Amino acid sequence: KHERREEARERYHDELLGLHDKEAADGNKQEKDEKHLQEVELMQKANVAGADTLFAIMFSTDPEAKNIEIISDRISEFTINYRDKFNSLLDTFRSEMLNNLKMKTNELEELDSTLMQSQLQNNNISKQLLKSFEKKKKQVLNSVKEVSESEEEDLKLLDELSKSLHSLGQQLIEIELNQTEAFAEVIEEFITNYKDLDCQEIIRTFFGNCRQAEQSYHLEVQSKLLQDADNKDKLDLNESTAERIREFLEDKDQVLNILQRSTEAHLTHIQTQEEILTKNEETRMKSQLEKVKLDEHARNRSRISEIHSFVERVKEEINEVYNFYLAGEETNQ
Repeated sequence: KHERREEARERYHDELLGLHDKEAADGNKQEKDEKHLQEVELMQKANVAGADTLFAIMFSTDPEAKNIEIISDRISEFTINYRDKFNSLLDTFRSEMLNNLKMKTNELEELDSTLMQSQLQNNNISKQLLKSFEKKKKQVLNSVKEVSESEEEDLKLLDELSKSLHSLGQQLIEIELNQTEAFAEVIEEFITNYKDLDCQEIIRTFFGNCRQAEQSYHLEVQSKLLQDADNKDKLDLNESTAERIREFLEDKDQVLNILQRSTEAHLTHIQTQEEILTKNEETRMKSQLEKVKLDEHARNRSRISEIHSFVERVKEEINEVYNFYLAGEETNQ
């Protein structure tokens, strides 16, 4: 019985350890998945997505992949060098695009900060005007609601309050119009600066370098295989692949055609990906600038609408008191 209890205890202990290890592994996997997702989202935001998988896609979808596989060992050095060159170009491209994204983000944050500070300053001015008017309104309405012996004096106070309201409305509108003009200048400067951050030149440079790397690779491979074709009977080849390689090299025109179709397919992928990222940049730039303009237009309309609503609301309040006063006078008569 004692031995069975010990065995059960050990099994339980092992199960706990196994469960702990599984939870730790699951936790690490989840953390890695989250980091990978964040990285993918960042690359998409920086307009790099697709460039990082371009090399792998070019070779995995190569229409001549099966033929080139026959002589892959003969050109592996060139392929490795090409991959390293591409990765170096990609690292530079990624760094430049991330830096570009950072600068664009900074421009947007600076715009928001500038507009907000200006808005706060104007709000303080408007608040002082409103505070002064509210004080006067309260005094006038309280005075009129009290029993008065002078109808003429009360009506005069209400009339003066209405004029003050009209004047206040004009002042508030003037403040908003001046602010709109100031904001327009700030936004115009922002648009100029933001347009300067257009990264189409970065995209063109990267893909131009990719084309050069592809063309260099193509010429190196072509030169190597033509040389091999001239010396196919003297090549030191593995017995298991020698016959296939010599057969492949037998027809130089076929070799050239295969390599040409391969590089054309690679260049098509490069061109397609460049067009995608360029279109992304154009669309995002246009969309962001339109958003800034539309947001400002909506903000201006909202502020003007608030002023009109305030003026109309106080007008109704004054009219209610005025009508209440007149109704009381008619009753007394």
